[in-house]
Amino acid sequence: MHLFIRCCLALGLLSLFSHALPVSASPVAVVEQATYPEDEIVRRREVINDRAKKTARSARDKSARLAQVIPIAQALPISGTLQINSGSTSTFYGKLRRDLSYSIRERFVGNLIVTRYFDRKQQRYTGREEYGIDTISMEIDASDFKGKVCSKYVGSPPTCSQWQELDLWAAAEGEEYPGRKSSVVSVSSSGPSVSLRVDGPDILFLSSSGGQGLRSGCGDVVQKQFSREEFKRLLTRKSIKFKTVLGKTFPGCRPGSTVTLEMVIGK
Repeated sequence: MHLFIRCCLALGLLSLFSHALPVSASPVAVVEQATYPEDEIVRRREVINDRAKKTARSARDKSARLAQVIPIAQALPISGTLQINSGSTSTFYGKLRRDLSYSIRERFVGNLIVTRYFDRKQQRYTGREEYGIDTISMEIDASDFKGKVCSKYVGSPPTCSQWQELDLWAAAEGEEYPGRKSSVVSVSSSGPSVSLRVDGPDILFLSSSGGQGLRSGCGDVVQKQFSREEFKRLLTRKSIKFKTVLGKTFPGCRPGSTVTLEMVIGK
């Protein structure tokens, strides 16, 4: 994702200043993002691919004063779903204090950015590729949940005498578009491996009668490592699917929680 942000900033600045007036003119207007996530991701893809065409033409021009090897980034459409099945339980003096089970489903769209390197002297691509993914959340559904929090204790040691049922849910501030712009799924490539990262949404589970609520805490940072050969095969198949079972090493996740990613490339 950091790769995409750097590329996008560079591309955006080049695009804006290439049409800008002299320094003494008014400041260049900032391009606003689209109203809907599916339109915004298309806008970003067109910016990248338009620049790629211009860069490719310049790279093939032997008279142009450019470096010998030129990076050319192209964007492919992706779409997918993220499913998180988890929960959490806590105790007080060995007695149940709060309990939560939930299933969160998030739909997203995005761009897979493939950067290839063109050798101007050899007039061909070198075979080196780097990858980035930019994604935008389209829809979050956490309606499938069940939870309760103890609201009153009695006795010594204390035991719960009154429970407060959780019957409302809401995505935390900034989790939905336009706040959640580019972090549902991301990828970085370095050395012989490609690392794919899943960042699930932050959900609040509340009670209509007020009082204490609970927050989802599972699936925030799940990573999957691929060799470059494996990742290229997945791109050829135009889909990436995997399911991760989480253990005790993931704070906020009930052991046995699952994070499932299904992503289609090119649609």
